[in-house]
Amino acid sequence: MSTFLRRLSALATVCMLSLAGCTTPPPSPAASSSGPAADSDTVQTPATPKIRVTATSYPIAWVAEQIGGEYATVSMATPAGVDPLLYAYTPEELAQLGEASDVLFYVAGFQPALDENLAQVSTPAVDLAPHVQLVHHRALAGNHGDESGEAGRQLDPYFWHDTERLTRLAGAVREALSNMDPAHATEYAQALDSLTGKLNELDAHYAAGLAQCATRTVVTYRPAYAYMTDRYHLQQVAVQAMDPAITPTAKDIRNVKLEINANHVGTVFTEGGNSEAIAQLAGETGTQVASLDSLSTPPAEGDYLSGMEENLQSLRAGLGCQ
Repeated sequence: MSTFLRRLSALATVCMLSLAGCTTPPPSPAASSSGPAADSDTVQTPATPKIRVTATSYPIAWVAEQIGGEYATVSMATPAGVDPLLYAYTPEELAQLGEASDVLFYVAGFQPALDENLAQVSTPAVDLAPHVQLVHHRALAGNHGDESGEAGRQLDPYFWHDTERLTRLAGAVREALSNMDPAHATEYAQALDSLTGKLNELDAHYAAGLAQCATRTVVTYRPAYAYMTDRYHLQQVAVQAMDPAITPTAKDIRNVKLEINANHVGTVFTEGGNSEAIAQLAGETGTQVASLDSLSTPPAEGDYLSGMEENLQSLRAGLGCQ
Protein backbone atom coordinates (compact mmCIF):
# COMPACT_ATOMS: atom_id res chain seq x y z
CA MET A 1 0.00 0.00 0.00
CA SER A 2 1.41 3.37 -1.00
CA THR A 3 2.58 5.76 1.70
CA PHE A 4 0.33 8.38 0.17
CA LEU A 5 -2.83 6.58 1.28
CA ARG A 6 -2.09 7.70 4.83
CA ARG A 7 -1.80 11.28 3.66
CA LEU A 8 -5.26 11.25 2.11
CA SER A 9 -7.06 11.05 5.48
CA ALA A 10 -7.64 14.82 5.35
CA LEU A 11 -9.76 14.28 2.24
CA ALA A 12 -12.26 11.96 3.92
CA THR A 13 -15.15 14.34 3.33
CA VAL A 14 -14.67 14.27 -0.43
CA CYS A 15 -13.57 10.69 -0.97
CA MET A 16 -16.06 8.05 -1.97
CA LEU A 17 -14.09 5.24 -0.40
CA SER A 18 -12.82 4.86 3.16
CA LEU A 19 -9.18 4.53 4.12
CA ALA A 20 -10.02 2.50 7.23
CA GLY A 21 -8.96 -0.71 5.57
CA CYS A 22 -5.55 0.56 4.53
CA THR A 23 -2.51 -0.95 6.13
CA THR A 24 -0.10 1.41 7.82
CA PRO A 25 3.27 1.57 6.06
CA PRO A 26 6.57 1.99 7.89
CA PRO A 27 7.30 5.54 9.10
CA SER A 28 8.67 7.79 6.35
CA PRO A 29 12.00 9.59 6.68
CA ALA A 30 11.95 12.86 8.60
CA ALA A 31 12.97 14.79 5.51
CA SER A 32 13.33 13.98 1.84
CA SER A 33 16.76 14.35 0.31
CA SER A 34 15.14 16.38 -2.44
CA GLY A 35 13.10 18.61 -0.10
CA PRO A 36 14.00 22.13 0.98
CA ALA A 37 15.06 20.99 4.46
CA ALA A 38 17.72 18.58 3.17
CA ASP A 39 21.28 19.41 4.22
CA SER A 40 24.32 18.51 2.16
CA ASP A 41 26.16 17.38 5.33
CA THR A 42 23.49 14.90 6.36
CA VAL A 43 23.00 11.36 5.18
CA GLN A 44 20.60 11.33 2.24
CA THR A 45 17.35 9.44 2.66
CA PRO A 46 15.20 7.95 -0.11
CA ALA A 47 13.11 10.50 -1.99
CA THR A 48 9.39 10.55 -1.31
CA PRO A 49 7.67 8.45 -3.97
CA LYS A 50 5.58 10.30 -6.51
CA ILE A 51 1.83 10.37 -6.09
CA ARG A 52 0.23 8.02 -8.59
CA VAL A 53 -2.79 9.84 -10.02
CA THR A 54 -5.42 8.35 -12.30
CA ALA A 55 -7.90 10.66 -14.04
CA THR A 56 -11.09 9.71 -15.84
CA SER A 57 -10.72 12.18 -18.72
CA TYR A 58 -7.95 13.94 -20.58
CA PRO A 59 -8.67 17.46 -19.27
CA ILE A 60 -8.54 16.23 -15.65
CA ALA A 61 -5.32 14.35 -16.37
CA TRP A 62 -3.82 17.44 -18.00
CA VAL A 63 -4.68 19.59 -14.98
CA ALA A 64 -3.22 16.98 -12.61
CA GLU A 65 0.01 17.00 -14.64
CA GLN A 66 0.20 20.79 -14.48
CA ILE A 67 -0.34 20.86 -10.71
CA GLY A 68 1.55 17.70 -9.77
CA GLY A 69 4.59 18.42 -11.88
CA GLU A 70 7.61 16.34 -10.90
CA TYR A 71 5.89 15.10 -7.75
CA ALA A 72 3.15 13.07 -9.46
CA THR A 73 2.74 10.54 -12.23
CA VAL A 74 -0.55 10.84 -14.06
CA SER A 75 -2.41 8.31 -16.19
CA MET A 76 -5.87 8.06 -17.70
CA ALA A 77 -8.37 5.45 -16.63
CA THR A 78 -9.50 4.72 -20.19
CA PRO A 79 -7.31 3.31 -22.99
CA ALA A 80 -5.65 5.78 -25.35
CA GLY A 81 -7.91 7.07 -28.10
CA VAL A 82 -11.12 5.84 -26.46
CA ASP A 83 -13.87 8.34 -25.64
CA PRO A 84 -14.33 8.04 -21.85
CA LEU A 85 -18.00 8.99 -22.10
CA LEU A 86 -18.77 5.77 -23.94
CA TYR A 87 -16.39 3.42 -22.18
CA ALA A 88 -17.55 0.48 -20.05
CA TYR A 89 -14.95 -0.84 -17.61
CA THR A 90 -14.40 -4.55 -17.06
CA PRO A 91 -14.11 -5.86 -13.47
CA GLU A 92 -10.43 -6.48 -14.14
CA GLU A 93 -9.87 -2.88 -15.22
CA LEU A 94 -11.65 -1.57 -12.13
CA ALA A 95 -9.43 -3.71 -9.93
CA GLN A 96 -6.36 -2.47 -11.76
CA LEU A 97 -7.38 1.15 -11.16
CA GLY A 98 -7.12 0.51 -7.44
CA GLU A 99 -3.81 -1.29 -7.65
CA ALA A 100 -2.10 1.25 -9.90
CA SER A 101 -3.21 4.48 -8.22
CA ASP A 102 -2.91 6.41 -4.98
CA VAL A 103 -5.89 8.58 -5.90
CA LEU A 104 -8.57 8.62 -8.61
CA PHE A 105 -9.86 12.00 -9.77
CA TYR A 106 -13.31 11.80 -11.35
CA VAL A 107 -16.45 13.86 -11.90
CA ALA A 108 -19.70 12.21 -10.85
CA GLY A 109 -22.11 12.27 -13.78
CA PHE A 110 -19.32 12.35 -16.35
CA GLN A 111 -18.98 8.57 -16.70
CA PRO A 112 -22.15 6.82 -15.54
CA ALA A 113 -20.50 3.43 -16.12
CA LEU A 114 -17.82 4.33 -13.57
CA ASP A 115 -20.25 5.93 -11.12
CA GLU A 116 -22.23 2.70 -10.99
CA ASN A 117 -19.14 0.59 -10.24
CA LEU A 118 -17.04 2.93 -8.12
CA ALA A 119 -17.31 0.64 -5.10
CA GLN A 120 -15.18 -1.88 -6.98
CA VAL A 121 -12.25 0.56 -7.11
CA SER A 122 -10.10 0.12 -4.01
CA THR A 123 -8.16 3.38 -4.25
CA PRO A 124 -9.52 6.61 -2.72
CA ALA A 125 -11.65 8.49 -5.26
CA VAL A 126 -12.03 12.27 -5.17
CA ASP A 127 -15.21 13.59 -6.80
CA LEU A 128 -14.55 16.94 -8.47
CA ALA A 129 -18.17 17.45 -9.54
CA PRO A 130 -18.96 20.07 -6.84
CA HIS A 131 -16.26 22.29 -8.31
CA VAL A 132 -17.32 22.11 -11.97
CA GLN A 133 -21.09 22.01 -11.39
CA LEU A 134 -22.37 20.06 -14.37
CA VAL A 135 -25.61 21.45 -15.76
CA HIS A 136 -28.32 20.37 -18.17
CA HIS A 137 -28.01 21.62 -21.73
CA ARG A 138 -30.51 21.10 -24.50
CA ALA A 139 -28.64 19.29 -27.23
CA LEU A 140 -31.15 18.89 -30.04
CA ALA A 141 -32.62 21.77 -31.95
CA GLY A 142 -35.89 19.83 -31.79
CA ASN A 143 -35.80 19.99 -28.00
CA HIS A 144 -35.55 23.76 -27.72
CA GLY A 145 -37.96 24.83 -25.01
CA ASP A 146 -38.61 21.23 -23.95
CA GLU A 147 -36.50 20.44 -20.89
CA SER A 148 -38.74 17.44 -20.12
CA GLY A 149 -37.26 15.51 -23.04
CA GLU A 150 -34.46 12.96 -22.75
CA ALA A 151 -31.87 15.48 -23.92
CA GLY A 152 -33.10 17.94 -21.30
CA ARG A 153 -32.52 15.45 -18.48
CA GLN A 154 -28.98 14.53 -19.53
CA LEU A 155 -26.16 16.26 -17.67
CA ASP A 156 -23.66 17.89 -20.00
CA PRO A 157 -20.22 16.42 -19.17
CA TYR A 158 -18.05 18.70 -21.35
CA PHE A 159 -17.27 21.22 -18.60
CA TRP A 160 -13.65 21.84 -19.65
CA HIS A 161 -14.71 24.13 -22.49
CA ASP A 162 -15.43 26.68 -19.74
CA THR A 163 -12.05 27.86 -18.43
CA GLU A 164 -13.58 29.15 -15.20
CA ARG A 165 -14.87 25.69 -14.35
CA LEU A 166 -11.51 24.15 -15.19
CA THR A 167 -9.78 26.69 -12.95
CA ARG A 168 -12.01 25.68 -10.04
CA LEU A 169 -11.24 22.03 -10.73
CA ALA A 170 -7.52 22.84 -10.69
CA GLY A 171 -7.91 24.40 -7.26
CA ALA A 172 -9.51 21.21 -5.96
CA VAL A 173 -6.71 19.09 -7.44
CA ARG A 174 -4.14 21.35 -5.77
CA GLU A 175 -5.89 20.92 -2.42
CA ALA A 176 -6.05 17.14 -2.77
CA LEU A 177 -2.39 16.79 -3.71
CA SER A 178 -1.33 19.15 -0.92
CA ASN A 179 -3.23 17.10 1.65
CA MET A 180 -1.56 13.94 0.39
CA ASP A 181 1.89 15.50 0.16
CA PRO A 182 2.19 18.49 2.53
CA ALA A 183 5.94 18.69 1.99
CA HIS A 184 5.33 20.04 -1.51
CA ALA A 185 2.23 22.15 -0.82
CA THR A 186 4.11 25.31 -1.78
CA GLU A 187 5.08 23.85 -5.15
CA TYR A 188 1.49 22.79 -5.82
CA ALA A 189 0.25 26.29 -4.96
CA GLN A 190 2.80 27.86 -7.29
CA ALA A 191 1.79 25.48 -10.06
CA LEU A 192 -1.85 26.44 -9.55
CA ASP A 193 -0.99 30.13 -9.83
CA SER A 194 0.86 29.48 -13.10
CA LEU A 195 -1.97 27.38 -14.52
CA THR A 196 -4.60 29.93 -13.49
CA GLY A 197 -2.69 32.60 -15.40
CA LYS A 198 -2.63 30.44 -18.53
CA LEU A 199 -6.36 29.68 -18.30
CA ASN A 200 -7.19 33.35 -17.73
CA GLU A 201 -5.17 34.23 -20.83
CA LEU A 202 -7.03 31.58 -22.83
CA ASP A 203 -10.34 32.97 -21.57
CA ALA A 204 -9.32 36.45 -22.69
CA HIS A 205 -8.41 35.14 -26.15
CA TYR A 206 -11.87 33.56 -26.50
CA ALA A 207 -13.73 36.62 -25.20
CA ALA A 208 -11.94 38.93 -27.62
CA GLY A 209 -11.88 36.52 -30.55
CA LEU A 210 -15.61 35.75 -30.41
CA ALA A 211 -16.86 39.23 -29.55
CA GLN A 212 -17.87 40.30 -33.07
CA CYS A 213 -19.02 37.55 -35.43
CA ALA A 214 -21.30 37.43 -38.45
CA THR A 215 -23.31 34.65 -36.82
CA ARG A 216 -23.38 33.49 -33.21
CA THR A 217 -24.80 30.04 -33.91
CA VAL A 218 -22.41 27.08 -33.67
CA VAL A 219 -23.82 24.05 -35.50
CA THR A 220 -22.16 20.76 -34.55
CA TYR A 221 -22.96 17.09 -34.74
CA ARG A 222 -21.92 16.36 -31.17
CA PRO A 223 -23.29 18.58 -28.36
CA ALA A 224 -19.89 19.13 -26.76
CA TYR A 225 -19.57 22.90 -26.70
CA ALA A 226 -22.49 24.37 -24.74
CA TYR A 227 -20.34 25.45 -21.78
CA MET A 228 -18.19 27.38 -24.23
CA THR A 229 -21.11 28.87 -26.15
CA ASP A 230 -22.82 29.89 -22.91
CA ARG A 231 -19.69 31.61 -21.62
CA TYR A 232 -19.08 33.61 -24.78
CA HIS A 233 -22.71 34.38 -25.63
CA LEU A 234 -23.04 32.01 -28.56
CA GLN A 235 -25.71 29.41 -29.36
CA GLN A 236 -24.97 25.72 -29.87
CA VAL A 237 -27.20 23.71 -32.20
CA ALA A 238 -26.30 20.02 -32.24
CA VAL A 239 -27.63 17.22 -34.40
CA GLN A 240 -27.01 14.47 -31.86
CA ALA A 241 -28.57 14.26 -28.40
CA MET A 242 -26.42 14.38 -25.28
CA ASP A 243 -26.96 10.64 -25.00
CA PRO A 244 -25.26 9.13 -28.08
CA ALA A 245 -27.65 6.18 -27.91
CA ILE A 246 -30.45 8.49 -29.07
CA THR A 247 -30.55 8.57 -32.88
CA PRO A 248 -31.47 11.94 -34.42
CA THR A 249 -34.87 11.86 -36.07
CA ALA A 250 -35.92 13.43 -39.36
CA LYS A 251 -37.57 16.18 -37.30
CA ASP A 252 -34.29 16.86 -35.50
CA ILE A 253 -32.43 17.21 -38.81
CA ARG A 254 -35.16 19.46 -40.18
CA ASN A 255 -34.96 21.71 -37.12
CA VAL A 256 -31.18 21.97 -37.46
CA LYS A 257 -31.65 23.09 -41.07
CA LEU A 258 -34.16 25.71 -39.94
CA GLU A 259 -31.63 27.03 -37.42
CA ILE A 260 -28.97 27.19 -40.13
CA ASN A 261 -31.21 29.23 -42.41
CA ALA A 262 -32.61 31.49 -39.69
CA ASN A 263 -29.19 32.36 -38.26
CA HIS A 264 -27.29 32.71 -41.56
CA VAL A 265 -24.90 29.91 -40.68
CA GLY A 266 -22.17 29.40 -43.27
CA THR A 267 -20.15 26.65 -41.58
CA VAL A 268 -21.04 23.46 -39.71
CA PHE A 269 -18.51 21.77 -37.44
CA THR A 270 -17.44 18.16 -37.30
CA GLU A 271 -15.24 15.81 -35.31
CA GLY A 272 -13.55 12.88 -37.02
CA GLY A 273 -16.11 10.15 -36.38
CA ASN A 274 -19.19 12.03 -37.60
CA SER A 275 -17.77 13.71 -40.71
CA GLU A 276 -20.06 11.80 -43.08
CA ALA A 277 -23.25 12.98 -41.37
CA ILE A 278 -22.03 16.57 -41.21
CA ALA A 279 -20.87 16.44 -44.84
CA GLN A 280 -24.38 15.38 -45.86
CA LEU A 281 -25.90 18.20 -43.79
CA ALA A 282 -23.50 20.69 -45.37
CA GLY A 283 -24.36 19.47 -48.85
CA GLU A 284 -28.08 19.88 -48.19
CA THR A 285 -27.71 23.37 -46.71
CA GLY A 286 -24.92 24.82 -48.84
CA THR A 287 -22.60 25.30 -45.87
CA GLN A 288 -18.89 24.68 -45.42
CA VAL A 289 -17.40 22.08 -43.05
CA ALA A 290 -14.79 22.86 -40.39
CA SER A 291 -13.35 20.87 -37.48
CA LEU A 292 -13.57 21.18 -33.72
CA ASP A 293 -11.97 18.95 -31.10
CA SER A 294 -14.03 18.03 -28.03
CA LEU A 295 -10.74 17.28 -26.20
CA SER A 296 -12.31 14.30 -24.45
CA THR A 297 -9.10 12.53 -25.43
CA PRO A 298 -5.60 13.99 -25.96
CA PRO A 299 -5.23 15.95 -29.21
CA ALA A 300 -3.07 14.45 -31.94
CA GLU A 301 -0.52 17.20 -31.32
CA GLY A 302 0.01 19.62 -28.46
CA ASP A 303 -2.09 19.72 -25.32
CA TYR A 304 -5.31 21.16 -23.90
CA LEU A 305 -4.20 24.77 -24.34
CA SER A 306 -3.09 24.37 -27.95
CA GLY A 307 -6.22 22.32 -28.71
CA MET A 308 -8.44 25.07 -27.33
CA GLU A 309 -6.54 27.70 -29.33
CA GLU A 310 -7.03 25.67 -32.51
CA ASN A 311 -10.75 25.40 -31.75
CA LEU A 312 -10.88 29.17 -31.35
CA GLN A 313 -9.29 29.76 -34.74
CA SER A 314 -11.71 27.32 -36.35
CA LEU A 315 -14.66 29.03 -34.68
CA ARG A 316 -13.50 32.49 -35.72
CA ALA A 317 -13.19 31.44 -39.35
CA GLY A 318 -16.48 29.52 -39.36
CA LEU A 319 -18.52 32.21 -37.61
CA GLY A 320 -17.03 35.07 -39.61
CA CYS A 321 -15.53 36.85 -36.60
CA GLN A 322 -13.57 40.08 -36.91
